[in-house]
Amino acid sequence: MKGIAFRSLVANDVPELMKWHADPAISNRYGGAERPKMILQTIQTDLNRSCLIVQEDKNTIAYVEIEKHPDEHVLWIGLVVNPDYQNRGYGKRILKMLLSSDYVQGFQEVRAGIEHDNEPSVRCFRSVGFVPMQEEPDEEGILDFIYTLEY
Repeated sequence: MKGIAFRSLVANDVPELMKWHADPAISNRYGGAERPKMILQTIQTDLNRSCLIVQEDKNTIAYVEIEKHPDEHVLWIGLVVNPDYQNRGYGKRILKMLLSSDYVQGFQEVRAGIEHDNEPSVRCFRSVGFVPMQEEPDEEGILDFIYTLEY
């Protein structure tokens, strides 16, 4: 886990991400099989939305969706790790890098909505300092987590 870097999603990335979304665990939890196509369309039309591809060397190991709410100084994120790289510490390392990067500059909080029964994701976000915003999941089973940025 040495040369991790972020770059913006481009159309050529979509086929690989679609393969990840063929995995039922990802598809069911994170927007279905067509989600990568929808992300590309969204970031092309909404200036407050972006998607970062996370690479190590030439391997795509994850992507991070970002939704900016500048009027509230809040950044919402979603992290999807390539199934081939899950349970190897990448999620934690990616979050740490993101939280100390220029992508979060100017924001006071980073938030993430996580299904309450997605234990690996809950553990990952908690391990870098995210805390739940409520005791019980909402009607869709989502717990919102928050990380307060300190400059």
